[in-house]
Formats: sequence, C-alpha cells, structure tokens
Amino acid sequence: YLGLLVGCLAAAWLAIASTIDDPWIAWLGTLMALPPLAVAAFLVKGSLHRSSVSEAGVELDERTQPRLFEFLRRVADETGAAMPSAVLVGHSVNAAMLRARSLLGWIVGGQRQLVIGFGLVEALALTEFEAVLAHEFGHFSQSSARVGQWAHQSVMIMRSLVLERDRFDVWLARARRDRGILWPLAQLASLGVRGVRSVLGHLLARVVESSLALSRELEFDADRRAVAACGSDALVAALWQAQRGALAMDTALAQLHELGKHGLFSHDLFGHQGARLRELDQRLARLEGPMVAALRRPYRPGPALHFPEGEAPAEVMWYSHPSYREREAA
Repeated sequence: YLGLLVGCLAAAWLAIASTIDDPWIAWLGTLMALPPLAVAAFLVKGSLHRSSVSEAGVELDERTQPRLFEFLRRVADETGAAMPSAVLVGHSVNAAMLRARSLLGWIVGGQRQLVIGFGLVEALALTEFEAVLAHEFGHFSQSSARVGQWAHQSVMIMRSLVLERDRFDVWLARARRDRGILWPLAQLASLGVRGVRSVLGHLLARVVESSLALSRELEFDADRRAVAACGSDALVAALWQAQRGALAMDTALAQLHELGKHGLFSHDLFGHQGARLRELDQRLARLEGPMVAALRRPYRPGPALHFPEGEAPAEVMWYSHPSYREREAA
C-alpha cells in the first residue's frame, strides 16, 4: 500500500520536475501528473475509511458506577493488565477489547476500550462474567495485540479500496462519459485505479488469511490468561451460557420486531431476553444437532469436554475465533 502511494507521488513529481524549467511545456507536465495524483488520492481515501456502524454504545463514568470500576480494577490486577481508557456498554451478548479508530491510532495504536454487552451480563453468573472480563483484559496485556490491530486496519483499508465505490468513482465515470477535455486523463486514472484494485485484491486474501490466523492465536493466549486468573471451568461455563444468552436475545429481538409492526413496544429488552432464556430448553427440545444437545445439556465442571466436534465447519481455522471445542480442549 505504502509502496503504491509513494510510487504514484514520485511519478507525479517526476512529470512536473521534468518540464518545470520550460514554460512552454510546463502545462504538459502538470497534465501528466494528474493521473498518478488521482490514483494517490484514491489510495489516501482508503486510509480515512470509517465504519458507519457504532461498535459500542454509551461510555460509563466511574463517578456514577464506582462498584463496576472497582470490580474491573480487581480483574485487571489479577491478569496483570492496565485499565482501559474507556468502558462502554451496549445491548449485545458479548464483550470485546477495541482500540479507538483514527489515522494516528493506526500508526501508534489507539486508546484501548472495553465494551460490555448488557445481554451478556443478563446471561452470565458473576464468576462467568469475571472469566470473560479476564479474557478481555488478557487481550489488553498482549504485546502482539497492536500487530493484530495493524493487520485488521490494513484489511479494512484494502477491503474499502477493492470493494467499495464512492464519489471518486462516480467522478471518474462521469469524466469518461462526458468525453470532454479531461477524458484522456480520466481514462488513464481509471486504468491506474483498476490496476491498483487488481493488485490489492490479490493481496487481500493473503492478508485476511494471516490476520485471522493471528487473531486465533491471540484468542488462545487470552483464554490462557483468563484460566490462570479464574480457572478453566468458569471460562467454559461462560462460553456455554453466553451462547444460550445469544439465542435468547435473538428470539427476543425477533418477537419485539414483530410486535413493533403492530405498534407495541417495550422499555426492557433484557427482561424479554431473560424470559426467553428461561424458556430456551423447551425450544431446544424441538431441535436436533450436536451443538443443540450441548446447549440443552447442563454444563458440568470437570475434565470431560462439553462442546462437540463439528460444531463449526472445517474452515473455522480461518475464522477470527477458534471453535468452542478447540478453546475448551486447549
């Protein structure tokens, strides 16, 4: 990416520098510099890509939630990790370590944020919740987490450049269609953009593969840190209960969506999730499959593995998280 960007800027500089001494052809050098500058602008806009979907909700203040922050500090001390710069909450059945996205953060590493989903809090017991937080704090203390962040940001930039179309592409298409004075330059710029997209498209698959492999290793390492702080049973029980909580949340959201069509709304999403969680065993009794049986069967602490083989396809090795069976066995 940087090589292509530097190459485009160098080509534009050479085009201008080679003709700047002759005023009669200086304009020609400027015109010749426009296509590589257009390709450079195309590359730069990719690094400014921002996700349109918020990954978290409301930031919590320690002054209003002192018991939670005291609990987080205890978990951080047990795992040897620093406290996050911000603690945010949302509705999801999940917890995550994020870094604030910015162009400077891509280079030096953004502020670390802990995201806690209320749906997860609703589903887990306190010991299970502590194990999940210990896993996330394990990510905070990983020295290679920044490498994972760079890999993730690189994937986001390359995916944006290769797959997305925006005003820049509309402008090029309009310039080619109008066949005005800018038509030759637009043609050259379009060829350059297509060439860059072709090169980055071939690289994207390799970068994604390597990024997901690294992410899986980071998950295993964070699990080991959580087990050292809370024990293995609490973490595996949290995986089991979180999956049940996610199924209950999906059902609650689907039912509330249907009720919303008739003008009926609720102020307590998590109350509905809790009710669906209590009814989950009845729903699972009508379904079949190894994973369904594992979720229906109560988790029993001990050395025996609870999650079945085949609960995820073989391609799971390239997912960002290992399968539950692999995490439990590790």
